[in-house]
Amino acid sequence: MKISHAAIRLTDPPYTIFTGKHHGECFKKYNTKNPKADQGFVTNTGEFVKRSTAAVIAFTAGQIDKIPTVLFSEDFWSPMYKGKHDYEPKTGYVLKEIRK
Repeated sequence: MKISHAAIRLTDPPYTIFTGKHHGECFKKYNTKNPKADQGFVTNTGEFVKRSTAAVIAFTAGQIDKIPTVLFSEDFWSPMYKGKHDYEPKTGYVLKEIRK
């Protein structure tokens, strides 16, 4: 199992999940100023998980080098956070190719 997308899950039925490269993108897709939503991530199996669980999954899958207290999407893609991934909307976080 690995982490594929940043996500928000609405806290009221029907508990819709919005995904994106980062959580800000997820909120834009929902298109409201005051969403009642949990922030987390979606795995490659389609499961929504909270940030702390996602951190363990990402570390175990080798997507990140250490387990943070709270996982941010930037841990995957931002050079400032030593992110090693690109993002593709359909497949999610993809390991950057090593360029010679």
